[in-house]
Amino acid sequence: MSSFRMMKGLIREIQALIARFWWGSTETKHQIHWGDWEKLCIDKWSGGMGFRNLEDFNQALLAKQGWKLVTNLDSLFAQVLKALYYPNSDFLKADLGSWCYNVWREELLFFFEPRQRCPPNTYVNSLMNDNGDWNIEALEEKIHEDDIPWILGIQTRRECGEDDLLWHYTINGEYTVASGYVLTQLEKQKAETSNKEIERSWWKAVWHSKLTPKGGTKSKNMKTMKKRDRAFSTVSSHPLRVCIVGSGPAGFYTAEKMLKAHQEAQVDIVDRLPTPFGLVRSGVAPDHPETKVVVNQFSRVAQHERCSFFGNVFLGSSISLCELRKLYDVVVLAYGAESDRVLGIPGEDLAGIYSAREFVWWYNGHPDCVGLNPDLKSTDTAVILGQGNVALDVARILLRPTAELATTDIASHALAALKESNIRKVYLVGRRGPVQAACTTKELRELLGIRDLYVHIQKEDLHKTPVDEEELKNNRIQRRIYELLSKAVTTGPSHPSPGQRELHFVFFGNLIGIEPGKQIAVGTKQFEDLGCGMALKSIGYKSKPVDGLPFDNQQGIVPNIKGRVLSDTSTDPRLVEEGLYVCGWLKRGPSGIIGTNLYCAEETVASISEDVEQGLLKSTSRLPKPGREGLLQLLDDRNVRVLPFTAWEKIDSEERRRGSINNKPREKLATWEELLKVAGE
Repeated sequence: MSSFRMMKGLIREIQALIARFWWGSTETKHQIHWGDWEKLCIDKWSGGMGFRNLEDFNQALLAKQGWKLVTNLDSLFAQVLKALYYPNSDFLKADLGSWCYNVWREELLFFFEPRQRCPPNTYVNSLMNDNGDWNIEALEEKIHEDDIPWILGIQTRRECGEDDLLWHYTINGEYTVASGYVLTQLEKQKAETSNKEIERSWWKAVWHSKLTPKGGTKSKNMKTMKKRDRAFSTVSSHPLRVCIVGSGPAGFYTAEKMLKAHQEAQVDIVDRLPTPFGLVRSGVAPDHPETKVVVNQFSRVAQHERCSFFGNVFLGSSISLCELRKLYDVVVLAYGAESDRVLGIPGEDLAGIYSAREFVWWYNGHPDCVGLNPDLKSTDTAVILGQGNVALDVARILLRPTAELATTDIASHALAALKESNIRKVYLVGRRGPVQAACTTKELRELLGIRDLYVHIQKEDLHKTPVDEEELKNNRIQRRIYELLSKAVTTGPSHPSPGQRELHFVFFGNLIGIEPGKQIAVGTKQFEDLGCGMALKSIGYKSKPVDGLPFDNQQGIVPNIKGRVLSDTSTDPRLVEEGLYVCGWLKRGPSGIIGTNLYCAEETVASISEDVEQGLLKSTSRLPKPGREGLLQLLDDRNVRVLPFTAWEKIDSEERRRGSINNKPREKLATWEELLKVAGE
């Protein structure tokens, strides 16, 4: 079976023997076959028995041989077939030809080709521009929109090597017969009915039921089945009502996964801002438009017939968490991190000391920070405490020529201030060395690539210990970061030219304190005072708790198990808050890229689905919870002005119109007054 395609007649004969054995038929005794063989081959969770379909299994085995031909080019088998059938191309581009041996016919015809979301013969280097960065137009043309955020999160390198062939359906990228066979079955079953999820849940309950031995008492098991049956009938008769607090990546990915996993669910997304998309709008740097294309995917989620967006709704003042839980079967908190960690050093609260989060919100037009007004005129030096991606973003915005920023969606007030800025020197101060730098290669390369920028790093800071050597050996990303920093030292000038902008990396810096006059005391191998007129703290974001929510103040997260909120972590088993879940930074802390929230949302939604299947989301009343209607009624009684997604579309349209005047993608409305006015027009 692993080398040749079996004849269909032989397959039917073997399957007939298996079927006769299953139904109890013999040569002298024939039994009725109560189920079609194809249905018996469906997995158990979909109502079948999980038997192997021999034809599909044969095809999956043949695909294994094809995989070996494209991944093990030096094998004798691969070399012989290449010499005979595709001497001037490769296996994936070969055709059958006018004549061939049976072994080649079987390999070529039945090599299991993965499902492709992009055109055939699309290579990674065709998705990049001449600079070695991702080409957004090529991605949108050839790649499925769900995959673009993940691809943009992959660090590129300018020296593109050869492409590797990976199998998308296994963790290690290697083809397996099991994954190939499962994929054939999924392809056959992809025409799902609207209640497919409920049906799968019911079958899971059946197969997991603990039945008594034949002839024993059945009453207990019958009660169990009736109880579960009532739970599933409740789910099907009363759609699951879900409220997600927060409209950033975590919130929208959760909504998308919930809509797919529960075909009847009604999902409402609430946010305190009139504008959705959270960090994508207010956190992603304006000169990174490629990262923001994910809003197209989120917009389609918000426009889904079973999904609604309600802006200008404040959790805690407009409505409490307790009230939300009474209105909805499921409440998912995904409101992110809107505060900052503290350094805990003297002088941290002096004037002219800002958090990087506030500065990022300021140049991205967040209405809460439009009045920040950092003083960029009275000093030529800024110190950024931290060396992560946010710190590098801030440094790049301060040092990059404003002519290059003028065509981005940077807020107009920020662009005006940067045009008048006198800052020419930026220090990036970190506690660790270059081997442990917390940034990514993409961010570092962009910063080091600023035109006419002098970069300074102490050569002794680049000295590697044996521990550093081992770390670089095992970590390709950290090795690339170290190489970029080393190259900046060896290829750049030894001194800045007059008027040239400067970037200084300070490694192994242990912050001692900040004195009046903006003297920042740094302990490295010796104590040093860095004179500056502005300092920015970039040491991490921190989530804020709300009334009625268990919260771990030390870690800045909600205690949870796979997204389920824990009410008490001291007991065993730990107590879970019924119907309350978390996702995103509030769940795991401020880490990862936008695409990380996709995995995070999948885990939380999987926990919700398990709880639904087990009947744990029970209501004290037989009546369904009010959900959306109850929320809107309560907010209306309190005179809260709710802004639906159509209001955001008005804001979006006006921002694009204003941006077109100045050759920008958009001109952001940055005050609450402007946003609310345009939303109501």
